[in-house]
Amino acid sequence: MNFNKLVYAHYVERCPKPEPFFDPLVDEQPTSSRKRAKTVEPVLSLEQKVVNTAALSDAERFSEIPYFMEGSSNANEHNHAIAGGKRKHEALEVDEEESEIAENEVLWRANFEKLIFALKKKNERKQS
Repeated sequence: MNFNKLVYAHYVERCPKPEPFFDPLVDEQPTSSRKRAKTVEPVLSLEQKVVNTAALSDAERFSEIPYFMEGSSNANEHNHAIAGGKRKHEALEVDEEESEIAENEVLWRANFEKLIFALKKKNERKQS
């Protein structure tokens, strides 16, 4: 099955942001001395705020891979260093390029909730 089809069916999703930036000082604003209508807002702990910051929206979680990324990872294109041989300048350049790609690479994971739901539904159909 095509990877984009798995993403479209929500069986695969993007991983949450690895290091979300959360500034607790920005969230805490001084209250003014004016009387305002009191609204009850749930107080979130610091951990809950960080999790909310790291969480991706559905549009981000299940966005498809751009066309130019699909064919970019061919195993034949990589230059591998030979064990015991001296490293050359070209090999260092390849390592730098691979490290840049690793920093910008999008990580994916299986959406187990959707997968379990689909398996349960399939099992119910078989039993009927």
